Amino acid sequence: MADKKHILILGGGISGLSLAYYLRKKFPSVKITLLEKNNRLGGVIETIQGPYFFEKGPRTFRTTSSRVLLALIQELNLEGEIAPASRSATSRYLCLDGALHALPKSPIGMLKSPLIQNFWKTFFKEIRAKKGLIDETVYDFALRRFGKYYTETFFDPLILGIYAGDIKKLSIRMALPFFKELEDAFGSIFLGLLKRKKNKEKPLIACLEKASLFSMKNGLSTLVNRLQERINCEILTSFDIEKVDTSSDQVVVHGKGLTVEGDVVFSALPFPVTKKLFSLPFDIDCVSISCVHLGYRQNVLSKDGFGYLVPSKEREDILGCVFDSSIFPSQNQKNSETRLTVMIKNKDPSALVETAKNALKKHLKVDVEPDFVSISPYENFLPQYELAHENKMLALQNRKSYFVGNYLSGVSVNDCIKTSKKMAEQFCF
Repeated sequence: MADKKHILILGGGISGLSLAYYLRKKFPSVKITLLEKNNRLGGVIETIQGPYFFEKGPRTFRTTSSRVLLALIQELNLEGEIAPASRSATSRYLCLDGALHALPKSPIGMLKSPLIQNFWKTFFKEIRAKKGLIDETVYDFALRRFGKYYTETFFDPLILGIYAGDIKKLSIRMALPFFKELEDAFGSIFLGLLKRKKNKEKPLIACLEKASLFSMKNGLSTLVNRLQERINCEILTSFDIEKVDTSSDQVVVHGKGLTVEGDVVFSALPFPVTKKLFSLPFDIDCVSISCVHLGYRQNVLSKDGFGYLVPSKEREDILGCVFDSSIFPSQNQKNSETRLTVMIKNKDPSALVETAKNALKKHLKVDVEPDFVSISPYENFLPQYELAHENKMLALQNRKSYFVGNYLSGVSVNDCIKTSKKMAEQFCF
C-alpha cells in the first residue's frame, strides 16, 4: 500500500520543497524525507534583512508568466505578503558605448528610439523571413529574422540576463520558446504579436492587476519558511550525500556517517551533483555567476527603473545591474537609500567588488563608496539549454529515479515549481 511507502527527496531548494508540498497533498500518509546539504532550506533563495534588504538569489517575477507560483502563494495563504513593483520598474535600459539608453515601451516609442535602426526595413525583412529548422541557436534564429544589429543589441543581452549564456550555443526552442512559438503559429514575430490573442485573464491576486512584476514584502524566504511548515515531512539538513544506490528494491542514500533508505528517490539537486550521483549519460554546461549587492545611505541613481543589461559586444566586465531600491521601494529601510545588485560572470572572486564599483562609476556616475557590500557567488548555477537539450531530457524518462530542477524545462522559480507540480501529479507507486 502507498501509505507504507517512503519517499526520499534530495535537495531542499525551491524544486525539492515544492515537490514535497505537492507529493504531501497527493499522499497525505506517506513518509517523506527531505535531505539537504546545507544547514538551511531554500537553495539560492535567501534574504538579507539588514542593514539593507537584498535577495541573494531570484527577486522579481513577471505577473503574466508566474501563475503556478501565484497559485502556490495563494494556497499557502501568503497573498498579504505580495509586493507589487513600482511603476518605474517598467523602465529598462541597455548599456551601449558606456551610456544607458532606455528601451522603448510602446510601438510609438520604438519608432522614436535611437536604439531602433532601419525599423521598416527590418519589419519587412522579418515578416518575409522563411521558417527555420525545427531547432536552431538563438543567434541563427534572430539573425535570420532581424539581422545582426538586432541580434547583438537585443537578443544577446536578453539571453545574458536570463541564462548568462552564449546566443550562438543556446536553443531558441528551449531558451526563448515564446519567439519560436510565434514563428510556428504565425510565420512572423511581428505579425504574431499583432494577431495573437492577448491574455485577458485577471491575475490570481487582486493587488497585481496593474503590476507587471512582483516579489514578497519580507523576502522570498517567507515562501521557503511557509513551505517548510506545510510539507509535514522529516527534514535532515547538513546531510552531505556521498552515494545513491538504486541497484536493489530499496533506494539507499549514503551520507557522512548516516544512511537513509526509501522506496523511491527524487533528485532536486543541481545538475552537476545529480549527474555525478546518478551517473547520467549526458552533460549540460552550467554557468557560474556572482551577484554583488551594494547599499548606499543616499540616492545615487540619476535614473529610476528596473536596471540595465550590457550586450556582449560592449566587452564590459559585468552582465548588468538591478536597481533593487527603485523596483521595490517598499523594501527600503530609509527613503533616501539606494540598493543595487551587479551581476558578474567569470571574474576572480577577489576582484568582484572593485569590478562592480568601477562599472557603476562608468555607467551610472556613482563615485561614492557603498555603505554596505555583500557577495553571492553561484557556482555552476545556470544550466545552458543548448541544441538537442530536449533529447537529453528524454534519457531521464527511462530511469528508475526521478528528477526535477532548473535544468529540465525552465530556470525561473515558476518553472521549477511547475516542473515539481507536474512530477507530483504524474507520479504513482
